[in-house]
Amino acid sequence: RHSSTYRNADDLVGKRICVVGVGNSGVDIASDVCSVAARTVLVARSGVVIQPKVLFGVAFSDIAISLRRRWIPARLRNRLIKAVVYTAHGDLTFEVDVFSGENDGLILAEIELSDENQQITLPDWIGTEITGQPQYYNSALVLRPNPVKR
Repeated sequence: RHSSTYRNADDLVGKRICVVGVGNSGVDIASDVCSVAARTVLVARSGVVIQPKVLFGVAFSDIAISLRRRWIPARLRNRLIKAVVYTAHGDLTFEVDVFSGENDGLILAEIELSDENQQITLPDWIGTEITGQPQYYNSALVLRPNPVKR
């Protein structure tokens, strides 16, 4: 059904849900549904970056923007954002790369698992799986910056 008819997740409890598209409505619906559905999958035509809307009552974009000061070195800024994300998600460790320069605006998160069979519940801000997509390898991002902007 179309997002315009969605009101709440009551009739989707325990079901497997596929949300097509990662616009605002699609991501909002997936975020709402993932807490009650057996499985929720977001499908996108190309790679996307999805970040949390709110952390500790503050818009994530406001946090990231407030750290984008010339006097804050990029390396420190990235560590601060990593610390905020780690704090928000407890014992799950995320390697969060916040890019600048030609890749400005690109944020990639990699979760560290104790083994490949570890069972986890992902935070609602995790977006499209990009494992194995060579355009997101660091070596590719140097040659062809920010695949999301294309």
